[in-house]
Amino acid sequence: AAGLEVKTYPYYDAAGMCLAFDKLIAALNEIPEGDVVLLHACCHNPSGMDPNLEQWKAIAKVVRENKLLPLFDFAYQGFGRGFNLETLSFLERLVQTVPALDGDFVRQPDLTLWFDLDPNIAAKRLAGARVPDKFEAQPAEFFKKVVSGYQQRCQADPSRFAIIPAHQTCDEVWQHVLCTVQDRGWL
Repeated sequence: AAGLEVKTYPYYDAAGMCLAFDKLIAALNEIPEGDVVLLHACCHNPSGMDPNLEQWKAIAKVVRENKLLPLFDFAYQGFGRGFNLETLSFLERLVQTVPALDGDFVRQPDLTLWFDLDPNIAAKRLAGARVPDKFEAQPAEFFKKVVSGYQQRCQADPSRFAIIPAHQTCDEVWQHVLCTVQDRGWL
């Protein structure tokens, strides 16, 4: 619909029940310079197979050398499935590194809002609104891991994160967001 030509690359070896790593690397090496390559972390790909950190590094090397534009389909719920902070940080650097004449630099968001809400409260709110989807129906332990992952991220870079207490009313949450943005001089 957008006029894009979409192609696939080898990823999962069903017979071996493993990542088709060599085939994946070979396919990435065939993608023309400047093309976008969509990469999935395990939380979003149907195989459930994820490269290990060394494999991600090899993928990143090919992406950079061939001047491909990586687009990651990764979300915070990866923490709930055991995705570690080291791997997440590496993947972020891969997509946020910008080549420059005087050396590469890493772009970081100026602000990340974390709407902090106890998973049990979230489940109660959702139950009153609609039937939970597959993600939302995960057990509370899953969401506790997500919270722990975000706590690690906030501790690693506190100036980038603003924690919004989301147990409040919608109006109170909005006021907190507004004040956070105003405090940074953006409004």
